Amino acid sequence: MRDSSLTMPDYIDFALDFLIAQTGITQPFAHRRLNCVENTLTALVRQWRPRVPLVPDREIRMSDETREALLGWIEAEEPGQGHTLQRLAVYAASVTDESVPEGWVRLYLTPRSARR
Repeated sequence: MRDSSLTMPDYIDFALDFLIAQTGITQPFAHRRLNCVENTLTALVRQWRPRVPLVPDREIRMSDETREALLGWIEAEEPGQGHTLQRLAVYAASVTDESVPEGWVRLYLTPRSARR
């Protein structure tokens, strides 16, 4: 049951280094690292958002530099392939927003139409 007294923010920003550390993953596989990042984001905001799969092109924003750092970490030891490569392409093409400070990942919790 959710506490209805909590105010729902429009978004929450996470430092990329914090987010990566919170994944706790040591495996080098790109698909597992990407899954862990997305699962960690949803776990961190569970009091405001149901734990359902993310839609990165609608919910996640970051600077170009942060996106490159995230993709570099995900594919550091094993490049993405197949479905993972398709998912990473969404990040490469659709998540940048230069209003988000470098080094931070923004997760929107409200639909675009409801944002102020």
